[in-house]
Amino acid sequence: MILYPLTLLLHIVDVVGLFIAISLELAVVARLQAAKTTTQVHEWLTLSRVIDLVLPVSAVFISRA
Repeated sequence: MILYPLTLLLHIVDVVGLFIAISLELAVVARLQAAKTTTQVHEWLTLSRVIDLVLPVSAVFISRA
């Protein structure tokens, strides 16, 4: 009986992680369009690398839960 609550918790945490990753991705795209220098583009693309790690992990755990 303890397996269901743990699976539900994992699912909810991953849904929140997925929502955060998608929201940050939209913010990065908006800021890239507004960037005026290559330094600004580089800063936002650095954040995009972190999102590229979080997004697939959250998606995989959501589908498995």
